[in-house]
Amino acid sequence: MEGAKVAMRLKVRKDGIYDREEIGRVVKDLMEGEEGERLRKKAKELEVEAASAMTEGGSSSVALAEKWKSFPTV
Repeated sequence: MEGAKVAMRLKVRKDGIYDREEIGRVVKDLMEGEEGERLRKKAKELEVEAASAMTEGGSSSVALAEKWKSFPTV
């Protein structure tokens, strides 16, 4: 979800393993920190946008209707 900006990246050790302290830091920040609050707010905004896109006349509905029109009729 790089583009959506609703995740935190864990730092990986040189040996490719995730350190327990790093996991704990990220979980704590998600649960209690400012970054977690920002991510929850952004996720809520995306939820509202997605719901709007799925309504009749919304961007997803319109795009799907346009794609459907491109299929040949039998």
